[in-house]
Amino acid sequence: RNFEQNSFSLSFMDIIDGMYATVPTLISFGMVVGKMAPVQNVVLVFMNVMAYAFNYWVCIYVIGAFDGTGGSVTTHMFGAFFGAACTAIASPKGAHTDPDCKGRYQSDIFSLFGSLMIWTYYPSYNSFYAPPEAQQAVAINTYLALLGSSVAGE
Repeated sequence: RNFEQNSFSLSFMDIIDGMYATVPTLISFGMVVGKMAPVQNVVLVFMNVMAYAFNYWVCIYVIGAFDGTGGSVTTHMFGAFFGAACTAIASPKGAHTDPDCKGRYQSDIFSLFGSLMIWTYYPSYNSFYAPPEAQQAVAINTYLALLGSSVAGE
């Protein structure tokens, strides 16, 4: 990071920024699961993180937007639109009628794993930038929102 001294340092905040950069990748992966080969997914991850970093820089530093504690626009919307664009590019014409493009057991297991990751990952993600006195309330509110959305989704 410091090119003048040829040194590299990694701080806790750098790790948190890396954690925030994984979310759009997880969201995009949820949209392309079962449509791309593993090698294509690796390329997607690198492209996604680079595009997310650029999008974050534009939204926060160039435009001056404030995105709150959960990163609704810079993280979630970007991941959803990036994943939708990758799905549109990766899906051939007529894929919606092709039996090979239907859901499979492996895709369902990956989706279940992603849902479990969100249950364990999202409350800490959502409450990190909240004020210290509100972090516990934000985490509890996030768990309640996850529970409510799971029940409503059934």
